[in-house]
This record gives sequence, C-alpha cells and structure tokens, in this order.
Amino acid sequence: MANDPADSDLPDLSPLLICRLECPAAMTADVDGWMPKHFDDALDEPPVTQASGYRVLQDFSSEMGLPWILNGHGNRFVAYATHSPEGMIEWLGGEMAEDSISDGAEREARYPLLDAEPFTGNIYLGRRVIHPVQAEFAADAPILVERFEVSRSDESEFTAWLEGDYMARWADLPQVTRVRTFKQLLDVPDQFPYTRYMSKGNFMLWVDLLGDPIEFARSPGAHALFSNSIQWDVRLPYVRREIAENFVLRTKNDALKTYATRRTTTGGSS
Repeated sequence: MANDPADSDLPDLSPLLICRLECPAAMTADVDGWMPKHFDDALDEPPVTQASGYRVLQDFSSEMGLPWILNGHGNRFVAYATHSPEGMIEWLGGEMAEDSISDGAEREARYPLLDAEPFTGNIYLGRRVIHPVQAEFAADAPILVERFEVSRSDESEFTAWLEGDYMARWADLPQVTRVRTFKQLLDVPDQFPYTRYMSKGNFMLWVDLLGDPIEFARSPGAHALFSNSIQWDVRLPYVRREIAENFVLRTKNDALKTYATRRTTTGGSS
C-alpha cells in the first residue's frame, strides 16, 4: 500500500532537486570526475542529506535497443536530497550554493540546450511511496523516471491515474524495489537562483530497479506499463522518460572524509 501523502517523515519522500544535463562526449570524463567533489561541497550544508548521479542509458540498436520513448535527450541525471522544503530553500539561497553554481558555470555554458532550456532543473516534493526503503536513494540502484508537465485542468485526472493503479502496477513488478511520486515545488521566490529550477515537468514518477535496467526496459511488464503511460504523450506538451545507472552516491560521511582536502584554512573551496 502507498503511504499517506501527509507522512513527510519518511526519508523516501524527502524533497529532491533534480538537474539534467546533455553533456557532450568530449566533456563526460571531466564532468563525471568533478561530480563527487561538487556533491561533497553541497553536503557540507546542513540541509543537504545525500546526492546521487546517474548516467542515462541510450541504445538505438535495431535488435536489442531501448524503446524509443527512453532514447531521448539528456545523458546525465543528478539528484540532491534535503530534509525539508524549508531546508531546500535555505540551501539554494545560501552562499555555498552560489559558489557551487559558479563552480560549474564554465562547464554549463558548454552544454547544448536541453528541452529548449539553457539549464534544466526542478525542485520536487515527495507525495507517495510504495515499498519505502527508509532512504532518499536506494543505494546504487538503477532508476526509471517519468516526468510530465500537467495543466491544472488535467491535474485531478492525471494524479488519480498516476497514484492509482498505474503506480501500483510498477510496484508489483519483480524487478522493482520502490516506487515514488513527486510534484514540483512552485512556491519559491521569483528570483535567481530559484528561477533556475523551474523547468518543465511538474510531476515525476521515480522507480528503483533491481538487475539489468536495459533488460528490464525490454520486459513485457515494462512494455505494458509504457503502453499505458503514452496515452499522456498525445495530451500533454511535455513528457520525458529516462532509465539510468548510478555512478556516484555521496553522503554526509563521505563529505566529512574529504573536507580537509576540499577546504582551505579560511573555509573556502580548495
């Protein structure tokens, strides 16, 4: 059974900051190598609890490739968890977050547009979870994510579908460990840096997986649910789906271990 959406104490439903990148091939080694340090800098801030990076899988082979709906743009999916919406706002409005944005600005300027935006980011609040694991991220599990831009007129029908039988059917698949839904936080200050995290995709389904994610994506159970989901592709202006493997997960303890090498005696970034 899904939780009551008011049960905000579950770490499974912690607010998430999601950032997506279309990283050029020549830059991937540099970006992937920089990310653990970038995560640890964020984890120095009290509100940030974990940070996780994923490589989005793409496979266009005619025989064993991924379904087209998973072969879209965006090859890196990055998630930061905080302990509360207030903590998220506090963190993003602070000096450390400003330094972190500046730290990645040169790389960011070299990324191509993704979904017609120079930067793609969203703040999400957890709504429901099936099979909670009492953690923000399910260790290094692969993930399947669906994101939708839903109008107010469609929201009631959409949420009844998303958080009803559809969500439960994902949770029933043997390759799935946890299923969560999220809604974008819109009540943020109308100023930088918060406006940076107001991209398309105001609803999100996050599915944690076991085993080979590509094999899962080609399974009959996944195909049946994708067939159900694409009814919204002809109704909504924006739908994106990604299946991805984790390549870095950092916690508070990880950041503590690297703190001395990242900081100068004055407390700035090394």
